[in-house]
Amino acid sequence: LNSSQILNIFIDNFEADIDNLKRSYAQKNFEHWDSWAHKLYGASAHIGADELAEKCDEGQSLSLKSETEKQARIEQIHNSILEKYYAVKTVLEQRKHKSLL
Repeated sequence: LNSSQILNIFIDNFEADIDNLKRSYAQKNFEHWDSWAHKLYGASAHIGADELAEKCDEGQSLSLKSETEKQARIEQIHNSILEKYYAVKTVLEQRKHKSLL
């Protein structure tokens, strides 16, 4: 596999994980949301996307909080994860494009 193909696979998997995170959030299934935040934490930490990893870690840490605190914070953290994800995806897409040149 060349670097462009590897980036495609990573981006596709990352996108699927974000879709699952969004679906869990929309369904208010916060147990699954926590699992997806954990998976995204690992993936983002692995590629050095530190700001995204930090937000995902903050999200997965909500499982240790009271239900009231979790409910109060999850929307903000969820939206921050999405914002950081789209920034990382843009950078990955740019790198993929450069590797094709």
